[in-house]
Amino acid sequence: MNKGAAVTKAMTLMRYDAMTVGNHDFDWGQDVLAARASEASFPFLGANVTQTSTGAAPTYVKPYIVKDLGIAKVAVLGIANPDSATIVKATSVAGLRFGAAADTVRRYLPELRRQADIVVVAIHVGSADAMALARAVPGIDVVVASHDHVPLQTARTEGTTTIVDAGAYTQYLGRLELVVDPATHHLKDAIRSNELVPIVSTKQLRPDPQIAAIVTAEQAAADKYTSRVVGSVKSFLPNPREECGLGNMITDALLDYGRQQGWKSDVAFYNMAGVRASLGAGDVSYGKLYEVLPFGNAVVNVDLSGAELLQVLEDASGRAGRLHIAGGKWTYRFANPAGKRVLAASVGGAPIDPARVYHVATIDYLLLGGDGHTHFAKGTNVIYGDVEVDAVAAYMSAHTPLDPKIEGRITQE
Repeated sequence: MNKGAAVTKAMTLMRYDAMTVGNHDFDWGQDVLAARASEASFPFLGANVTQTSTGAAPTYVKPYIVKDLGIAKVAVLGIANPDSATIVKATSVAGLRFGAAADTVRRYLPELRRQADIVVVAIHVGSADAMALARAVPGIDVVVASHDHVPLQTARTEGTTTIVDAGAYTQYLGRLELVVDPATHHLKDAIRSNELVPIVSTKQLRPDPQIAAIVTAEQAAADKYTSRVVGSVKSFLPNPREECGLGNMITDALLDYGRQQGWKSDVAFYNMAGVRASLGAGDVSYGKLYEVLPFGNAVVNVDLSGAELLQVLEDASGRAGRLHIAGGKWTYRFANPAGKRVLAASVGGAPIDPARVYHVATIDYLLLGGDGHTHFAKGTNVIYGDVEVDAVAAYMSAHTPLDPKIEGRITQE
């Protein structure tokens, strides 16, 4: 509802020095991100974010900060996720280029070394990619990783670089002590122990009153929408990012929505990475369903030839993100060469006919190439519908109680 305004206000109260923009900071578009940047008391960083038209950085990001701590000057260089152009809805990052991490750091490192004694790179990639960056570009003192939501319980080292990652959802506070030589002002050592401070499990902590007030106000405003019960499910629905009852229910809902709209939908798809939470048994509120589907994508129809549809399945079996499906099924072997992974595929119980036109219900994120699915955009007769979570909520209300199961829609050999 507030498109990040409440979080930005809380971060200001927490006295952040800077933040690197992550892929989800672009979810509501660049105008919203620019508004959040203007409200913050700290800069938004993204040295690798440039405008394709001019090559300059957009106004709402800067490449780095340098902070004088007395004993040393510390530079923090921000690197946005280099894959943002493919994992963010295309309309939200239109006109932007996200440069390679190593190339960007190499370009700025001499400039940072002239201005600062210690160089920190805050990058929106997982720790494995962060370690690869440290190997590729010697001379970074610290890399703060993120994105994959997996905390590093113990900091890693690559050469003289220390890599840390505090995970996600405020599970931990990341803490790293740097020992500075008072004569040279340069990094002498990094204390790599006890750097993750538990937050969620620490019961004696008390909320900051000002931030608690923000939470209370936003919760009250949201409750009138989120408390509405949209249906019920008979059993717990996990989210394993493979075929599951929850994914089948979501795509069943999109298929039903397309048919209700008169699109004559034959098959429906939803990206597995877009399902963000499990569903507990019993009544399901709109708020709980929104936790599962939080991105506000629009349901769309697109007409694809059977040949294009087979390529969608080929991509989902190999190089692109995995997909949930309704109205069809397929069998694949990942170990096969690219282009030959799909072993069998059907829609409506009949093998896919390469020459036939199929009506496909999906979301605009996939239509615009999200998760590497470039073949949806090759279709025709695109029609836009309602927001995905509303379509699924309506389906649940019409068919409650639901008990979706794994049905063998996707088989890996």
